[in-house]
Amino acid sequence: MSLKKTILLGSGGHASVLFEVFYLLNEKLAGIVDKRADVSFRDCPYLGDDTYLESIKSSDFSLVNGIGRNGHPNRRADIFEDFKRKDFHFLSVIHPSVIQANDVCLGEGVQLLAGVIIQPKVHIEKNVIVNTGALIEHDTQIAEHVFIGPK
Repeated sequence: MSLKKTILLGSGGHASVLFEVFYLLNEKLAGIVDKRADVSFRDCPYLGDDTYLESIKSSDFSLVNGIGRNGHPNRRADIFEDFKRKDFHFLSVIHPSVIQANDVCLGEGVQLLAGVIIQPKVHIEKNVIVNTGALIEHDTQIAEHVFIGPK
């Protein structure tokens, strides 16, 4: 996925799904950043809250947005944009079972989860979640920060 160290933001349900993708791909995360200190996913260390990210160089790390849509629909977008202003890069996460056409265009930080199918000429903007089992048909344009649920 990336040669940089990768930090997962959040520790809720969506973050746990993303962690499993990294596990399946045999990719190690540098750790988890969350406001709760009592979090862990297997051997992935807790690094601290958001203030931890102020102590590191953005050029040395990629971020994965593990914040889902529960409760605060704009929170995920706000976090993404806040860390982009601080020059962080967001890694896209693609589950190994995803089927996508060769001409699909993916923005930064897109997340394609298990069983997703994406047909030709699809353009997906930044920070989009295409959740488990969703189907995106041909010639579709998806705006930034959108959440697409399963079928």
